[in-house]
Amino acid sequence: MIEATRIENTLPAPMIEVLPASIADEIEAALAASPQEITAEHAEAADAAAKELHRIVKAIEARRKELTAPINALKKAVDQVCATVGGPVEAERKALMGRIGSYMRRVEEERQAIIRAQEAEKRRQEEDARKAHEAEVARIKAEQAKLEAEAKAAELDDDIFAAPPPVIEPVKLPEPPKQVANPVAPPPVASSAVTFRTVYRLHIYDRAAIPASYFILNESKLMADLAAGLDVPGARRVADEIPVARGR
Repeated sequence: MIEATRIENTLPAPMIEVLPASIADEIEAALAASPQEITAEHAEAADAAAKELHRIVKAIEARRKELTAPINALKKAVDQVCATVGGPVEAERKALMGRIGSYMRRVEEERQAIIRAQEAEKRRQEEDARKAHEAEVARIKAEQAKLEAEAKAAELDDDIFAAPPPVIEPVKLPEPPKQVANPVAPPPVASSAVTFRTVYRLHIYDRAAIPASYFILNESKLMADLAAGLDVPGARRVADEIPVARGR
């Protein structure tokens, strides 16, 4: 348990005389005695005037220290009490912000992992559908080629009693598979102590379509060109929300 410390006010009364009234006359006299041009005739007077100005400056500085010493002592005591009482609080605040930040990063990493898994599953489904479509098209074309070959063979048969060549019906090829809908990623977790800002990362969705000038793939250049509004086939900027710890 931290005990609050009472600090006695050791400051002088609010209405204090910072400098004695006589200092004004001393300053006026010293300034008037300070020669503006130095000659051999005025050398001693100039030296005396410099010593008097120096004495006044030292007197003012001594008075300043005399008046500010209690204030500085009070400030030091206040700072010490505040550091003693508030130090553990500030340390815990910083530690808690670190724990919140770690949690938010962990949640965000899990969210990104889900997004990557969904994108991988989408690519797998699209690849399976593409292969199935190609296999079906190849099967239909093979059957149609077989029928055409049989019809041609029948036309070459000299037997007048041979059966008429089969009628080959036009075959409609199946439509290419539709693109799988984009997965819906879980929303980023919210926290009153943490905000999010939008950053952009590079997402290569078709490496083969990227121009050869980017290989060995210069992701920094590619990201800069995309940010500048250039259309680069095979790549795009993807916005992500990342956790940002909110200060006091």
